[in-house]
Amino acid sequence: MSSRSKDTSSSRPAATHKSIGSSETHDGRQKPHNSKPRRNRNSNKTPNLPNVPPYKSSEKVRTSKLLVYSSYCNRRNLEDPCHALYGQIFHELTQPYSNLIPQIQCRLWQNPDDAYEPVVLDEKGRGHFEEHDDEDARSVDLDVDELDCFAAPRGRVEDEDELPYDEAGNISMALSEGTVAGTSHEVIPDLVVIHLRLERFNYRDFLGSDHQWNIRWGHRHGIQVKHKCLSLIGEFKPNPPRKLDIAGDQKALTKEIVSGLGAAWQQLAADAAQFFLRHPYVEDVICLAASGVYWQYRLLEKEEIPEFDPNLMGFKDDVQTQRKVTTFIRMSSQEKYYEVGSVESDAAFTKLRERFRFLGKDGAL
Repeated sequence: MSSRSKDTSSSRPAATHKSIGSSETHDGRQKPHNSKPRRNRNSNKTPNLPNVPPYKSSEKVRTSKLLVYSSYCNRRNLEDPCHALYGQIFHELTQPYSNLIPQIQCRLWQNPDDAYEPVVLDEKGRGHFEEHDDEDARSVDLDVDELDCFAAPRGRVEDEDELPYDEAGNISMALSEGTVAGTSHEVIPDLVVIHLRLERFNYRDFLGSDHQWNIRWGHRHGIQVKHKCLSLIGEFKPNPPRKLDIAGDQKALTKEIVSGLGAAWQQLAADAAQFFLRHPYVEDVICLAASGVYWQYRLLEKEEIPEFDPNLMGFKDDVQTQRKVTTFIRMSSQEKYYEVGSVESDAAFTKLRERFRFLGKDGAL
């Protein structure tokens, strides 16, 4: 009998179950589906996003609106129920884009790399596609929590933010009418939309260590973050008094809405000024102001922001600067506003979502 026809079943390892869409590596571990790395430095190399229908407020958005407007849900007319409403709205708006993530109350940390990392937030392509490999590598975490699982805590401690943070003070503000407050050195917008540029790991690079394998495929699902920036900053203020609706005084109601939006823009001016200070390559950012269920937005150019003093963490106190701040707030709050759930509001959110489409193609898997 030929040696080829001999029964060798006793020397073969037992068959193992393989999941659909995956294959085994030489050491028996499952190769993740579609684990080939993808270079996403150019939008032409990313898949085209599916066309989405015009935005329409869902039943859940209408229900969330009650949390803000209803006297039963918001008897004291506070601003924090706005988090549920606008969080739900932006969850729906960013649903088509896996690399755009809304976050409520995001701290804008002072990152040493921020001054060197070009970030661009519009479809003109300024900065995103002008990045060089050495600049792009600054935001890659391969050297810390990617390659060495024991380096992750150490890396986070070494890169810990240097800004003071008053934890006790934060807790003491829990019963206030506002939202969570930090120190004067912290910037905590009520809402941001985070843009991530993502790539897939190559499984062949990490076959030698069970720890590395578990970090990359067990916890990170084979996905690597190459870039992070903000595409939108939002601030909320309380809804206008309901008694104005009851009285039917439209003029007084409009005045209260504009006043609330003005207060939100005053905070957005400071948020944006510090944001541009920490990201000097950014040219613009989308800003959203809300007074309860009434909201407005605009693309804010860097040059529109009055001169900001980083030592005072505020605008300069001279007459000219303060006049510019006042003018900025007044002009911004006079923009057209919308009531959540209305046809006009849905159309405006559809238009806003189109601004996300460019970033939704940049860095998506």
